[in-house]
Amino acid sequence: MPFLPWLAWRYLQSGRLGRFSSLLTILAILSIAIGTASLIIILSVMRGFNHEVAQKLMGIRPHISIMHDSLNADLLDASTIKSILPDHVMAQMTPCIEGEVIIQSHTLGQPTQQGAKVIGISFDELRKNHPLIFDFSLPDQIEKTPAIIGKDIAFQLGIFPAHLNTMTIIAPLARIGPHGDFVPKKSPVTVVADFKTGIFQLDSKAVFVPYNAAKSMLGHQMRAYWQIRLINPYKASQMAILLNDKLPSGWHASTWISENAKLFAALELERIAMIAIMILQLIIASISIAGVMLLIATVKRTDIGLLKVIGMARYKVIILFLYISSIIGALGASLGFALGTFVCMLLQYLQIPLSSSYYLDALPVSIHWPWSIACALIGIAIAIIAGLYPAIHTYRIGEAQILRYE
Repeated sequence: MPFLPWLAWRYLQSGRLGRFSSLLTILAILSIAIGTASLIIILSVMRGFNHEVAQKLMGIRPHISIMHDSLNADLLDASTIKSILPDHVMAQMTPCIEGEVIIQSHTLGQPTQQGAKVIGISFDELRKNHPLIFDFSLPDQIEKTPAIIGKDIAFQLGIFPAHLNTMTIIAPLARIGPHGDFVPKKSPVTVVADFKTGIFQLDSKAVFVPYNAAKSMLGHQMRAYWQIRLINPYKASQMAILLNDKLPSGWHASTWISENAKLFAALELERIAMIAIMILQLIIASISIAGVMLLIATVKRTDIGLLKVIGMARYKVIILFLYISSIIGALGASLGFALGTFVCMLLQYLQIPLSSSYYLDALPVSIHWPWSIACALIGIAIAIIAGLYPAIHTYRIGEAQILRYE
């Protein structure tokens, strides 16, 4: 074993440092360990939350939406889109219609209304693409147009799909009257099923009806677009750029990432803030390391003076103290890495349930090993930096001054 690392380890184990030296050293190691473990746990939980949100968004929303910017847009058919996107990239393409409406129900004994968004799409496509969310079967005999609503809408309007309750969809701008003004159109529908995606905007606003029925309901206010699902959803931005370069005039492509850019930006900002807070905690914990180093520098100043006299280079004093701080940091970071990983795995196993307000069934935890290793390295780096001042302070003291009264 090289001399300086051996000497650094001996100094940490020395009994001449005082009664509380071992306690101070243990506290310094524990402070780095707790800070490192906290950083790993928080990053794992936030990564798990980001992953769950992305999975929910990718699960129900189209990966790419192709919409027209104006009524004068050129025609766009499926063959044009297929000619732009490679076959090995696109998994499915579906025409859709949507529009803002008012839904009205009388199941609570009095008219209850709220705003909603009607989405016209083939029910077969819904069941095919989202079998876990849209698991339903249409009744054999149904007079009115079938509709599928979010569970939050069903709760607010007092609708029970099992009872085949009816409601009215009011499209305020569907028709143009004799005098040239818009006339609302009322369309009765029968609720045959409900769904819960875990996304508030869908569960509380979305109403799915068959494609042709939506076209009739919405009239002039309908907005037609294409839904595209990719084999790899994370290539959506790249494919959207390709589409926007080659789509006919008046059409543009947006992705599930760009449509939720504010949400992902907020999550990223929160993650950065939490990382900064945890690193600040590690910096505060490094004060204890500096205290241990100053204690060693005070007690061992005679030994250090003798080492200088017998020929040890002055710069090696700094290296010696950096070895001491790195040993404390390595022990603390290793303990913190093991503790943080254990807690994350325990949280994954326990599946701690969350309240319904989070739209998640359990606390999400996703361990990212490169991040966890980086957290441990940050703990070691902060410990080494904490040892710089005591090292430089001892380096500047001359041999004669140290040994004058010895």
